[in-house]
Amino acid sequence: MTLQSMCICIEIFIAAIVYVIMQFWALPDSLVIIAHAAWICVHGDTPIVYLILNESLRKAMFKLIRDLYGKANRNILINNRITTEPGTPGPSREEIRYMM
Repeated sequence: MTLQSMCICIEIFIAAIVYVIMQFWALPDSLVIIAHAAWICVHGDTPIVYLILNESLRKAMFKLIRDLYGKANRNILINNRITTEPGTPGPSREEIRYMM
């Protein structure tokens, strides 16, 4: 928990300090690029830091994905019956009831 908080806070600190300094003094382009990269990271990589460093969140996310995609795809019935003649019977009532 401390490491994940430190990672996020260091990014915020670097971005804030460099942006405040940029208001008063001209800085080299390399520091301006570092400030912009830190600003982007502050807003973009926080969920990634959480997923990498927080084990309980990572387990819950993988369980959610497994529940959403693992079980749902196992219970799908696909009816590929092709009829070309007008009198050919379609699916029975039991099959239709099972599909719904």
